[in-house]
Amino acid sequence: MTRRVNIDNLRSVDPVTLDIIVQEPLRRALVQLTVGTVADMCALSEVESLPRNLRKQLQTFTERMGPEIADLPDGEPFLELLTEFEALPPARIPVVLRNHFMPQLDQRHELKARVQALLDRWSQEPAEVVVPGTGKPLIHRVKKAEPPTAGAPKAAPKPRAAPGEKAAKPSRAAPVKFVDQDRQKWIRDTVLERLDDYMEQGLREDVLIAGVKHRGRAHYPDMTNPEVLSVMRDLGTAGRVKQSAGRWRRMMTW
Repeated sequence: MTRRVNIDNLRSVDPVTLDIIVQEPLRRALVQLTVGTVADMCALSEVESLPRNLRKQLQTFTERMGPEIADLPDGEPFLELLTEFEALPPARIPVVLRNHFMPQLDQRHELKARVQALLDRWSQEPAEVVVPGTGKPLIHRVKKAEPPTAGAPKAAPKPRAAPGEKAAKPSRAAPVKFVDQDRQKWIRDTVLERLDDYMEQGLREDVLIAGVKHRGRAHYPDMTNPEVLSVMRDLGTAGRVKQSAGRWRRMMTW
């Protein structure tokens, strides 16, 4: 199971720092975030004093939460979400998030009484007014080196390269690439599952990619075509699938 993103004290962070630390959760789906983080980000979307671009991003995130709540399957997924929201103080739930739960009264027939009880509890206490932190972020400035004093030993000159010989460039460390192992596994399993239904004829590459992205739209809304194609090629290298004439098939040996 993918570990959910949680950021504490979001409501008290200064706007500059806030703009930095919310970029990761802004890209995440509802099920990849803790309910406290969701509540805080939705509450911050109502703060008019935030920079316009940041507030627009938070508003877009907040609007997306409504459909994602509605799309949660009945049973354990929605029940778990409901239980976690019940544990939060009512004042922490912003008006916009309360409104997202209103349609669930008509959609969740088996849990209607419980949803109504949660909404009634929220209605008894107004949402907290959020005032972002006013402190300025701490910036570390590099101090310039003092000029050498008279009589101080001079640094040894750097050796010059021989004629025709190029000076060796310092090697640079390779950039660290973050790989979400759970996300990669989900894509692999979904690709193989899709191809199971088309063992003989296979699937066109564009159809297969579109199908994987469609299935993952709730959990991974930022999934891209190159990301899915990269996993498919890895499966091809491992001999689990085969690509021919623009179509992908699952190998019978696995």
